Amino acid sequence: MAEESKNENKQEGSTAASSAPAATSPEKKKVAAKKVAKKKVAKKVATKKESDIDGVWVKTKPGVKSFRRAGLAFNEVGYGIALDALTKEQLKALKDEKNLIVEHTTFITDGITIARKE
Repeated sequence: MAEESKNENKQEGSTAASSAPAATSPEKKKVAAKKVAKKKVAKKVATKKESDIDGVWVKTKPGVKSFRRAGLAFNEVGYGIALDALTKEQLKALKDEKNLIVEHTTFITDGITIARKE
């Protein structure tokens, strides 16, 4: 009888041990799925087409309703400017201005026809 109870304890212990990894398995799958999703998003962001336009988004800092610099006027909402439309001096003036927030960005042009002066 003592041997039977030892065998039962061994079987119960093995069942408990095997159920623990099964409980973490779905959690590991979720983490792995999130990593894959992040990689897919990163690939989409990293791809830049030839037709896309490098630029800056410029707006005033909170509390500054409007501000002029480099011959342009800005507000709290801001707007995008293609880098090709700015001189090096204008871009430097915008970046150096403490009342403005300048963020580098890429303007996606999928399906848009852009007219350029020649």
